[in-house]
Amino acid sequence: MNALVPARLKLPESALTEAGITPQQWRVLVDAIFPNAKSPKSVVLALDYCKARGLDPFKRPVHIVPMYNSALGREVETVWPGINSICTEAARTGAWAGMDAPQWGPDITQTFEGRTKQGPVKATVTFPEWCSVTVHRLVHGQRCAFTETVYWLESFAALGRSGVPNDTAPPKS
Repeated sequence: MNALVPARLKLPESALTEAGITPQQWRVLVDAIFPNAKSPKSVVLALDYCKARGLDPFKRPVHIVPMYNSALGREVETVWPGINSICTEAARTGAWAGMDAPQWGPDITQTFEGRTKQGPVKATVTFPEWCSVTVHRLVHGQRCAFTETVYWLESFAALGRSGVPNDTAPPKS
């Protein structure tokens, strides 16, 4: 017998009625597409984002990313477009002319130390110094390259306000 296993997060009535999401689809969304979502509201926000941009949420075009909001004094879940979403939207303009493979800077190993509510936290992480991506766009019929570089130290997500990269869990008591 194949009993339906309930989803990790409760299916809101609005998702069922307004978005037409079935319980089975909801389970896929919360357990496979957005496994790190902490609330049903964030999944609904991601669905609304996808709907507004004509994106299929089952193709993983966006990510739910927790961010610390200093005005609220807590973490909030935000929706960020993934690279496939950005490429899809660019292609729809008719000016998208491709993208080169990312280029990575040299690896750096650095030790981060900080403090969370649970106490001190320390992590040694190896990361690329930077990542550079070149996209191409048609400008007046000519294929033009646009390159942007992002430095890891300027863009990594921290564990709370500790300054330590967020994939490092605080020590267990």
